[in-house]
Amino acid sequence: ESWEKEGIEEGYFTQKLNIEDTQRDTGWDLEALIKREKLNGMTEEKIQSEYYCDSNAPIEGSYYSDAIKEIEEQGKICDLPWDRNLAVHTAWDIGVNDNTAIWFYQQYGNEVWFIDFYQCNNKDITHYAKIVSDKDYIYGKHYGPHDLAVRDGWGGGMRTRQQRARDLGLNFTKLVKAGKEEGIEGARALLYKCKFDKVKCEDGLDCLRAYHRKWDDMAGTYIDHDVHDWASDAADAFRYAAQSIRKFRDPNTEGSRQRKVKQVYEYLR
Repeated sequence: ESWEKEGIEEGYFTQKLNIEDTQRDTGWDLEALIKREKLNGMTEEKIQSEYYCDSNAPIEGSYYSDAIKEIEEQGKICDLPWDRNLAVHTAWDIGVNDNTAIWFYQQYGNEVWFIDFYQCNNKDITHYAKIVSDKDYIYGKHYGPHDLAVRDGWGGGMRTRQQRARDLGLNFTKLVKAGKEEGIEGARALLYKCKFDKVKCEDGLDCLRAYHRKWDDMAGTYIDHDVHDWASDAADAFRYAAQSIRKFRDPNTEGSRQRKVKQVYEYLR
């Protein structure tokens, strides 16, 4: 009411102050404070988030947020046009009651360009087949997890997931079952070779940033066991992408790279 009398419109005021901004009022010894927090087990990620209000600080316990922050600083999360001369591959994590996540990517020399991402839940294979076919991409391979042989409620009745997908024009290449810890390390290594479309892959990148280790209350630390939540399906699909790239090489990309090397060699001669 007092605002209305003064002719001031109702609104909100926000202000972000980090520990350095408030030091003059608190009189804290920042160096001693931060040192004490580290001795008490606070991670650098937590310090940057809690004391310096750094919204871009890697998420504590996250598998990939530090790597994503680094490639973002290098300008690799950007407006990324897809190359119509290269095949688009997909990597899937399949869910029935939880999310099905799909990454769309191209192999360009030693780089991998993630040009698109899609995720949804409680849909059968016909939904995802239409999503894929409606995109203006020339597809190479569709990679899926080892459980493509499962018969379940993905719209296939007694047919397997892989058979039902084939009926709809999706010919999956089935990946072998691999250790999750090894797969996570492979995915982390891949991230440094990647570029991402910042708009189409925004949701997928949010999932990768949030994918994290489990906290052990007894030990008071994070353990090498992932948390299955809203972020994990997209992270699993990315892990399958990394697995497919290690196992299979794109012949079109390889041929293009070899031709370029030959051209440079001929020019130097």
